[in-house]
Amino acid sequence: MKNKKLRLSVVLNLAIYLVSISLLARNTILSNTLKWNTYSYSEYLISYPDKFIRRGFWGEVLEIIYRNEPLLQGLNLTVFLVNALFLLSIYLLFKKFKIEINFLTLLLLSSMGFVQFYFYGNFYFRKDMFYLNYFIFFIILIYLEDQNKVNSKIVNIYLILFIIPVALIHEGYLLVVTPFVYKVLKNKRDKFHKLYFIFCMLLFIFQILAQGNFEDALKIWTNLSELDKSFLDGFSSSAISFIGYDFRYFIYNNYNGIILFDRGDVFKWLFIVFYYMSFYSLLFSKGSLFNFKTYLISKFKGEYYFLTVSFLFFFIFDWGRLLNTIFYILLLYLIYDSNQNFSSFSESRNTLTFKFFVFMTLFTIIPDRGWQDFSYSKKFVDSVEEIRTILLIFNNF
Repeated sequence: MKNKKLRLSVVLNLAIYLVSISLLARNTILSNTLKWNTYSYSEYLISYPDKFIRRGFWGEVLEIIYRNEPLLQGLNLTVFLVNALFLLSIYLLFKKFKIEINFLTLLLLSSMGFVQFYFYGNFYFRKDMFYLNYFIFFIILIYLEDQNKVNSKIVNIYLILFIIPVALIHEGYLLVVTPFVYKVLKNKRDKFHKLYFIFCMLLFIFQILAQGNFEDALKIWTNLSELDKSFLDGFSSSAISFIGYDFRYFIYNNYNGIILFDRGDVFKWLFIVFYYMSFYSLLFSKGSLFNFKTYLISKFKGEYYFLTVSFLFFFIFDWGRLLNTIFYILLLYLIYDSNQNFSSFSESRNTLTFKFFVFMTLFTIIPDRGWQDFSYSKKFVDSVEEIRTILLIFNNF
């Protein structure tokens, strides 16, 4: 009976992965047009006009490859590959750490799961995916180092060599990833963890100083192909135009739009954080939110270098994507740090926390940005369309 349930769980998980990859492919490599976010597309188009500026690395790479051709094909392929790589990696991680497959199913189908990201068009096309891949590969490598299968020098080289292009794609998430890498390494290295932290912070400052200006933004826009421009909503609403804004603009708008609670956004985001906490508690403390809170405090008490994470909330509007990124980075860290001490799914399933998590999953969409794009009723109404889309995908195989 137990083996039968396990086989059913494996088949269900495989079906979810097939649906995920199908939805992802439909939105990217199987499409001749842009089916994901226009703002994010414009952010990938940032390149180096005639000097180095922040976030221009990947756009410059694609321009070299495609030589003045439209970049849609290259960017669709980019988004597909970084997502497929992460989906494969997180499956291997759950398997390697012997986590019950039902927890992976629960994660993938949740509001912060990739099935819903692909269907509702949230998060998966963001540059954050480069950081998630960077960190999950680090977790895999450090695990292999613990098993004496990988030399520590290989891990160190990976960390330095790959953080440079990832940071040149988007500098902001250095403030999120760096403290987690530091925490993992500080009991394993004599000096390297400190050097790594300093190097990443210098890399962040270097990017900030290379912010660019309005003239640079106009040069980038002018150099775009007409097809790439046709996918966007104009220069002023593109990520390219934001190169010309300094950080006072972002701090001021975040302060007025969020800190002063003119729409009550902070309280709504705290509710989403509570949703995240419910998943952590199911996986790590048998559904007890109180026990997980105690466990989390014990892990991070006195770790003041994690204040770098909080700084990012003052500079960006996209709290949804930031919280999703933090959710996955923290999840990966806790999986590694848990010593494979995970809850039993059968125990977690019979808790009030599990019922709350399922309810939130059924009725919650986590927006990338502001709550003006959010509707509880939309999730319920769109569920019928979601099921229909999934059935059509299977029918086409």
